[in-house]
Amino acid sequence: MGHLCLLGGKINFIPNEDAVSMIMTMGFTRVQSIRALQATDNNVERAVDWIFSRQTEMDSEDTQGAAVEPTFRDGESSE
Repeated sequence: MGHLCLLGGKINFIPNEDAVSMIMTMGFTRVQSIRALQATDNNVERAVDWIFSRQTEMDSEDTQGAAVEPTFRDGESSE
C-alpha cells in the first residue's frame, strides 16, 4: 500500500508502490516517479511520458540546492 502524499497541491494521493518501483528501475528518482504518478492518476505509461515531456524542468528542480558531485574518469588524467 502507498503512503499519503501531498505534492503539487493534491491531497490524499497514494502512489502505487509497484508503479513507483517500476518507474525508478527506468532511472528516475522516487520524487520524479511519485510526482508523475500523481499527475497521471497512477498510470505508469502516462507517468513516464509525463516525465519525458518535463525532463529539463524536473532535472533543474532536482539539482537546485544539491551539492555538485565530483566527476570521475577512467584512464589517464590530462591534468
